[in-house]
Amino acid sequence: MKQIEEAFYLTVKAFNIAEKYQIPVLILTDQHLADSCRDIDRLDLEKARVERYIISRQDSAKIKDYKRYLLTESGISPRAIPSWIEDVLYADSDEHTEEGHITEDAGVRTKMVQKRLYKKLAGLGQEIIKPSVFNTAGADIILVGFGSTYGVLKEAADAIKDKKIGFIHLSQVWPFPERALTDLLRKAKKVITVENNAGAQLAGLIRRETGVKVGSSILKFDGRPFDLDFVIERIKEEA
Repeated sequence: MKQIEEAFYLTVKAFNIAEKYQIPVLILTDQHLADSCRDIDRLDLEKARVERYIISRQDSAKIKDYKRYLLTESGISPRAIPSWIEDVLYADSDEHTEEGHITEDAGVRTKMVQKRLYKKLAGLGQEIIKPSVFNTAGADIILVGFGSTYGVLKEAADAIKDKKIGFIHLSQVWPFPERALTDLLRKAKKVITVENNAGAQLAGLIRRETGVKVGSSILKFDGRPFDLDFVIERIKEEA
């Protein structure tokens, strides 16, 4: 099942991104996925390699004047294991220089924020997983969802025969695939999000990041997953 396999591989990817960009990551799941029981093909563990992005012990022995928070083009500072290098390591919770000493210098502060925010975000943008897209060209309605809505989106698109129903499923909601969604939705006849929340959060995110206004949202927030009949009935009401 696509979602179960994705959950496995995306979790590995999330940890590797945390190591590469030296940032926290959030892994979103839900009870529907956790309680599901499915037969799947054997997972390919070769695709689940751990990537630490740490300076090797050999290279660490050559380092002099180590700067933990070095300003770089990518925004990613080199990361070494303390016991592998001879230099003393400094870390501070307030703003710091490249060496790790606390500072209130406005120029340094600006450069450090640019490093952590703009430069890293540009790199993260290259890590975006493209959304899964099905039958959207010329569709009367495009359904959009994330998480455990994948199965019901596909079933609904296949079950409704009197209209062409396409759907888009987001495996990753942030960084948001702004360009891909904009290209897919800007000429859509009608867009409907299918969401397990009370606030149409995905619809709001799409509007904020792409400027595309979602026509309506099918919401379910009673603690239960979507079922096919419910989604079909709501689609026909909206149509």
